Amino acid sequence: MSLTHRRSGRWLGALLALVVMFVLQAATATPASAGPGEAMQKCERNWPDSHSWTADISGTSRLVTAMGNLEPGSVIRITASGSVHNGSWFGQWRGPTGSFDDPAPDASWPAPRVDKFALYGTWLRSGSPFHAGTNSGCLDYTSARAQGNGPDELGVGVNDDVHHDNSGSFRVTIRVWTNSSEVSDAGFEGQSTSSLSAPWSGEGRGFKGVDLNRRFAHTGRDNSFVHTGRPGWNAITQRIRVMPNRMYRMTAWVRTSGNFTSGVFGVRPITGGTPAGSARFGEYAPPRYQPLVLDFNSGQNGELTAFIGYWSPGYDSWMQVDDVRIWAH
Repeated sequence: MSLTHRRSGRWLGALLALVVMFVLQAATATPASAGPGEAMQKCERNWPDSHSWTADISGTSRLVTAMGNLEPGSVIRITASGSVHNGSWFGQWRGPTGSFDDPAPDASWPAPRVDKFALYGTWLRSGSPFHAGTNSGCLDYTSARAQGNGPDELGVGVNDDVHHDNSGSFRVTIRVWTNSSEVSDAGFEGQSTSSLSAPWSGEGRGFKGVDLNRRFAHTGRDNSFVHTGRPGWNAITQRIRVMPNRMYRMTAWVRTSGNFTSGVFGVRPITGGTPAGSARFGEYAPPRYQPLVLDFNSGQNGELTAFIGYWSPGYDSWMQVDDVRIWAH
């Protein structure tokens, strides 16, 4: 082999190595490389959050509502700094970790079994307290919200049985990551008229439409509805793209008339047939919307039809739908 060919081969090899290194760095350094629905991964890698909240929590604060409108799939991290003096004759200045390995003994403390004088959090939906400290780590709200029916909110406070004589404060930041949804116009805010339009469609003979800024929505201004007095199946649907053989979670918020009994929601192949996943639901009468949650495997499908509907009893009945989301997890 000539000297020229040897040098050319070396240069080519070096160039290919640089290209491979660049591709690998690009694949691991940007949030865009993450698969859909991987909010936990985004939190663990400290990628940009969806929204956040920062405030000073006074040592006299037993519990402060800090973050609202949490939803299944949300991942939360609480971080804190600063110090609080617990004010007694033998009091001390302590950071957000509190009195290490010294849990509060009973319900006279705001957070039993959480270290005394620590920053703690509480899922207001379930009333369950937990140790937040200087860094709570990445917390999945999906499992937490399944344990109660209170508001989808997070509170924080100082775990002290006597607050009035405390001084100082903790600087608290709460960051929230949410999953990318495969559903377009999830909250129906992109609908321009009261008639249901793309990307949404309807099934059945009943009247379907959109409540535009009528204060009926779960969040935002708008929601969809089905209203009928005829018997039979009616549904709100959307065709979505999915990755084959992957687990997904579907969530939606519904409110119904008091005579509602036969709701069904889920996903099915676009050609019809057996759903990839479905579940039944019953009456969710006003004033509050209630959540629907379904886990399913996409199977061999690259596309599915998401649906939320019900079998009408044959007399006047209705269903309102808002905030429909589907993400891989």
